[in-house]
Amino acid sequence: MNRESGVAESDASKGAPDRIAVIVINWNGWQHTLDCVNSLRKMQREWHLFLVDNASSDDSIKHLSDLGEKVTLIQSPVNGGWTGGNNLGIQRALDLGYDHFFILNNDAEVLEDTLDVLEKAFLDRQDEMPILGPVHTVPDGSSYSFVGQYIDDLTGMPRKMTCEGVTRQDLDSVYETAYIQGAGLFVHRRHFVEIGFFDDAFYLDYDEADWSFRARRAGFRSYMVRDAVIRHIGSASIGGEVSPLNVYFLTRNGLLFSERHGNLRQRYRVWCAYYRRARRLVRGKGRRRWLWLPRFFKSRDNAVVAFRRGLMDYALRRFGDCSLEIRLLK
Repeated sequence: MNRESGVAESDASKGAPDRIAVIVINWNGWQHTLDCVNSLRKMQREWHLFLVDNASSDDSIKHLSDLGEKVTLIQSPVNGGWTGGNNLGIQRALDLGYDHFFILNNDAEVLEDTLDVLEKAFLDRQDEMPILGPVHTVPDGSSYSFVGQYIDDLTGMPRKMTCEGVTRQDLDSVYETAYIQGAGLFVHRRHFVEIGFFDDAFYLDYDEADWSFRARRAGFRSYMVRDAVIRHIGSASIGGEVSPLNVYFLTRNGLLFSERHGNLRQRYRVWCAYYRRARRLVRGKGRRRWLWLPRFFKSRDNAVVAFRRGLMDYALRRFGDCSLEIRLLK
């Protein structure tokens, strides 16, 4: 295995347009990553994995080295986040001549036919060059956790379609969605050529939404494919959906997304929603409601600190990775 320039070489260097390039990022989560790789090995469709380690500080490299000829390990010298890590893997696969890409979170697992179903759906609509996504289930497969998104007309922001009580029979075989979560994203080389890569300003959260909205403006449509399924834990590498780290990125990047894709009225409504959320975080109630402001700015509650810093960094145009202060919040 060649380690020059931090890239582990394999037979992928021959180029293989008939195979699908799978892009997976690891950051201090080799256990989930190995589960993800093992699920890939059960698939029928030919694939090659470009596994990007985002400068992990644990012993990930020890566990992820020498995974076989179907895996190219790319060691990034820095933690480039979801955007930077995926962009690194995508560029590598593009350089080697791959046409089809499946971006997959390391805390997700595929079924045996996931790529086959996605590829068939793509070929059925190849003339319109669609962007496709699998539906997500909880890890045991008992219920859906993601079946698509719609756009809230009032705010211009994407919102998850409800999954509560949804069964397979409730979904069309292929149906349009506002955007597809980056935990499972099936795309073509042409999309990156015409739209560009993921924007590193986002780093994490709203990154795939921004890319999908740019794709829509360029004339590409996004579809969910009902019978393509991944089992997804969700936000495992950052401590879960309600972790301070996730709160920070959702806060800052939600405002950046609204700025880029919403009109003035929609952006005003987004700011109003943030105002209400700030009040809720410190429980500002009663007739002296203005008293919530001092509490908001003085609070050391981790969720409040993360939310407050997200607002401040947006205002100061600090994008990309967050500060060490945020990463140390638990």
